[in-house]
Amino acid sequence: MAGKYFTVEVTPDMGADGATTALSTAFTDKDLLFDWHAFDLPRGGARLLSITSIVHGTNGADQLPGGTTLDYELIFAKDRKGVVPPTLGVNNAAVTGEGWYNHVIGRTVVDSSLQGDEGNLIRLNIVNTDLAYNAGAATYVNSPLVLQGDALGSSGYNKDGYDRIYVAGIALGGFDFNTGVILNEADAATLAALGTAALDVDGNDARNSFAIGDVIVAQDGAAIGTVKSVPSDVLINLESAHTDALANDDEIFHKSPIRLIFHFER
Repeated sequence: MAGKYFTVEVTPDMGADGATTALSTAFTDKDLLFDWHAFDLPRGGARLLSITSIVHGTNGADQLPGGTTLDYELIFAKDRKGVVPPTLGVNNAAVTGEGWYNHVIGRTVVDSSLQGDEGNLIRLNIVNTDLAYNAGAATYVNSPLVLQGDALGSSGYNKDGYDRIYVAGIALGGFDFNTGVILNEADAATLAALGTAALDVDGNDARNSFAIGDVIVAQDGAAIGTVKSVPSDVLINLESAHTDALANDDEIFHKSPIRLIFHFER
């Protein structure tokens, strides 16, 4: 890592363990948004300066219209004596996991009321969270964090010069990631695994929810694939034929409807 400043992009899997039903039902306060998601930092520790949070909308519209707020908590953890943090629980339910306590190394809150986009982007929301001193208010917006991994690393993990860090998210409000984009394929051969790379859809306009590079899943947890293009309101092209068997009238979801960009200083 040659520069003093760098970024790390994290796209947590919110349809993990086939639990895409976690995405088709609105989250409530204190629900687990996503379990531990691993990312790597240059060894020796790094100061987290700010967080850019990109949150997909509901049914093609942003989730924060008219200045409303939708916040969530981020918990950071590390390996402990070569052991990864135990699970916090199941997405879209209260935290129930055990044994993760000594892995935790920090916490912050993504507060949409402080530096949100005011709903101007229509389809999604961007919130920037500064972990720095606010001179005007004479206080920290969020306490600065220095993240550093365990010297032993994870069991079986070996990446020279890097430490492994984990992040999990907990809802502080009613997130809703439904898209209303519905699979419109009646042909059995097309619905079978590897059936097609061109998905006919109906319901809401697919262009309002999906774009190139999105990884998408069906409401029952079936893996669909990566979006290559969305040329019309009723067509989604994939980079390759869909992975799993699908069912007609399945709703289609983002596998990672929250994307995080962490801004660090060495």
